[in-house]
Amino acid sequence: MKKTVFIMSMIAIVAGCNSCKTKQKAAETQQPATTAEMLVGKHWQLVELNGKAVETEAFISFGKDFRFNGNLGCNLMNGTYELTGDTRIHFDQVVSTKKMCLNMTVEEEFAKVLEIADSYYVSDNELIFNRARMSPLAKFVKK
Repeated sequence: MKKTVFIMSMIAIVAGCNSCKTKQKAAETQQPATTAEMLVGKHWQLVELNGKAVETEAFISFGKDFRFNGNLGCNLMNGTYELTGDTRIHFDQVVSTKKMCLNMTVEEEFAKVLEIADSYYVSDNELIFNRARMSPLAKFVKK
């Protein structure tokens, strides 16, 4: 009887360990979203520019095809982007409409950010563009 209880206990322990290994393996195969996946397909609303809060319609959205589009605040924009590593970004072929708007300050600063930004940080709800180790150039929230 003691031998049977011992054998049954060992079987339960081994089965439990195999179950743990299976669960651990399953958890290891589920990769967290890459920063690129977190960036693409979302509408990012501009909320801060060069350290100052802004209230504007300006936004940017990234496509899987390495094209972006958005609004500088009054004028529409689009172009291409390149991601390297986990945090590097480069904007290219940026074009925009040329409507004359009452206040062009945000537009001009946002356009300049796209020229000089070389890195980014993205989380579930926030996107930040940086240049080297400078303070954030632009902050966005996911809408």
